[in-house]
Amino acid sequence: MPADAFSQATNPPGSKSRSDAERLVNDVLRQGSNQSLQDIVREMSKAAEKNKPPALPLDDAAGVDLGHIMKEASKMSGASGMSGERLMVFVSLSMPEKSLTDLAKETAKAGGVFILRGMVNGKMPDTLKALMPLSQTGIRVAMDPTLYQTYGVVAAPTFVLATRETAPCETQSCDRPLPSHDKVSGNVPLKVALEHIDQANGAAASVAREYLKRMEP
Repeated sequence: MPADAFSQATNPPGSKSRSDAERLVNDVLRQGSNQSLQDIVREMSKAAEKNKPPALPLDDAAGVDLGHIMKEASKMSGASGMSGERLMVFVSLSMPEKSLTDLAKETAKAGGVFILRGMVNGKMPDTLKALMPLSQTGIRVAMDPTLYQTYGVVAAPTFVLATRETAPCETQSCDRPLPSHDKVSGNVPLKVALEHIDQANGAAASVAREYLKRMEP
């Protein structure tokens, strides 16, 4: 049974990559007033590599992979790119920055992924700007509204821990079998959510213990 619950230095490593990323974000923001989102997506997607993992890496060394953000955002209506994930944290970029950053660090350490429903204000420039504070957390981010539908997510943050991979969407309506899973909603740390799933002895209790071990110091 799902466990639904309560609501070092001037130039540190990766600073050049982050500066480059920030300059590129600013360029995109400036273009946003003169170009349609579709044009920006089309231009930025040209720089994306073809066979990258579906989740967007936002780490200190690599900076923000803007091309990949654009590529993934441009196919939001397609098949789920996060079907291989078991620990999914559904978030909103409108959450308080500290809460979002702390949760990103925890989720990255555990090996989970942030799931966004869509773009901020429906615009990629706004989304890029909102993602910048997460660029040093190591979190992976994906946009997939179909997962919100599949798992009945209506609040952020919501923690979903599945016992197996979620099948990818193969139809327009995205009808797919629902894996056994536990779901916790509420503004709590990931560790607390996983401990609740473990203690509730739900479908994903053993999986929760696996992720808790990853979070140990």
